[in-house]
Amino acid sequence: MDKDKEIHNAAILSGEELIQNLQVGFIVQGPNSEIIVCNDRALALLGLEKDQLLGKTSFDPHWRVIHEDGSPFPVETQPVPRAIATKLPVRNIVMGVFHPKKSDFQWILVDAEPHLQPDGTIKQVVCSFVDISTRKQFEQKSIKKAEFINHLSKVSFDAIWDWDITQHTVLFSDSYQQLFGSIGNGLDIESAILQKVHPQELPVLLKSVSEVLSSKATDWIYEHSYLNADNEYAFVLNRAQIIRDANGTAVRVIGAMQDISLLKKERHRLELLESVITHTNDAVMITEAEPFEEPGPKILFVNEALCRISGYTAEELIGKTPRILQGPKSDREVLKKLGQSLRNWESCEATVINYKKNGEPFWLEMSISPVADDTGIYTHWVAIERDVTLTKKREFNNQMLAEIREMFGRDIELGELMQQIMERLMLHFELGLAEYWVMGIEDNRLHLMGSACRDSKNGISATNYPKSNNNEAQLLAASVVASSQMAVWKKGDETIEFPQWEYASYCKFENAFAIPLFFEKKISGVFIVALNNASFFYEKDASFVEALLENLTLLVHQKQLNRQLDQ
Repeated sequence: MDKDKEIHNAAILSGEELIQNLQVGFIVQGPNSEIIVCNDRALALLGLEKDQLLGKTSFDPHWRVIHEDGSPFPVETQPVPRAIATKLPVRNIVMGVFHPKKSDFQWILVDAEPHLQPDGTIKQVVCSFVDISTRKQFEQKSIKKAEFINHLSKVSFDAIWDWDITQHTVLFSDSYQQLFGSIGNGLDIESAILQKVHPQELPVLLKSVSEVLSSKATDWIYEHSYLNADNEYAFVLNRAQIIRDANGTAVRVIGAMQDISLLKKERHRLELLESVITHTNDAVMITEAEPFEEPGPKILFVNEALCRISGYTAEELIGKTPRILQGPKSDREVLKKLGQSLRNWESCEATVINYKKNGEPFWLEMSISPVADDTGIYTHWVAIERDVTLTKKREFNNQMLAEIREMFGRDIELGELMQQIMERLMLHFELGLAEYWVMGIEDNRLHLMGSACRDSKNGISATNYPKSNNNEAQLLAASVVASSQMAVWKKGDETIEFPQWEYASYCKFENAFAIPLFFEKKISGVFIVALNNASFFYEKDASFVEALLENLTLLVHQKQLNRQLDQ
């Protein structure tokens, strides 16, 4: 288990480091376009601080976004809202976003990749973008082509090419030769570029070029494989501006190729990381680093395992704090120690009761680690969590069986002993009432050996029946003995008298079980309980309840025999 934790912790930490080290802007937005994760490159490109960006949506009125021609870019047609609306990827969109620190527009090339829930709804959208401001600035200027290429190659890592369709020649920037090898200027398009395109992709690329040139379009964007200076195929983003004459005929194409091989690999690694986090059986939660005081750091990410364990959806948890999972039985001392470790920026482990959306408690084992950025500043907490309810339940059950066996070793009368055990069972199973009826060895009659119920203040006390009610309770136990079958009642069922409801109704318990007890295939007693969650008592704990009652039946019989021998 410790090794699994280390693997999952390492996966989360490496993923966070990978996101921050990306040379592209990286943002994760929720189903309502709210920004929940971003990297430093995104902040730099958008000219915003982290607290200004997180929580912001694409519909925030403070955004100023334009098309390439300077016209407003309607929010509903922007990449992320389009991806959310269509549930399809949106790629290679050019946007001008106002940069408040520069007081100018930052030009970026944007991809938006939607990620869906199993039911087909939007889970999140991963938005990545690169800076193309330099290229745009040069494209918007009317300069001679030789000067344009010369200047642009000095300020851009892109490989710039200029295809003069009328002269059938292509010119290249110095950066082209650095990326894709030495090549002479003035060559035809076939000799210069097409021969380096991967043969399997060439027919489709040629079709794309032919279609755009014969149309009225002025932009062309295409991703393909291209032979680089190391004689290996790299992934490139090829983007071009088509210049047309007065008749609309394409006469010149100025383009830039960007090697996106690293970006492709990083995207693949991110997808792999996301797959690990999403499909692991352990729950994963990522929160802000601070604040430590209430309400605490907000949840930024949860995986499907945590949603499955807790019953909450990701949308219900993101933006809240981990306190949403705590409740009355959450150990405050454990949480206090946990809080102290967090304040010291220490990795820590804890096991504590949390609560599902439906109010059901469960035990959660947590391993929490801080995540720092490149400067050493802690930015997030990552928690790897596991539901250990069954393990804890087995521990408590085994402990209770051991305690009961030890109690039977004491020199105590059977009635007093069974009274203590009934009170112990009341606490363990959260019962409203518990009774243990024993068949006398000598008189072969039922005797109430132990009984407890909750009072109006939810405390536990012995039941004190009026004589008439005691007779009815004994008749109920006797009817189970006669049928040799377990009986189950629901509150409101008037087909049978059940006097024990008079005591259980204080705490609004809704179910009752009357279970026949057997020793050597003969009825030896009846165990009666009332509660408001039948599945908790029997369906989920059936094997333990059966083992418990078998042990009790044996121990009671031995106690009866010992008492008979003593007499």
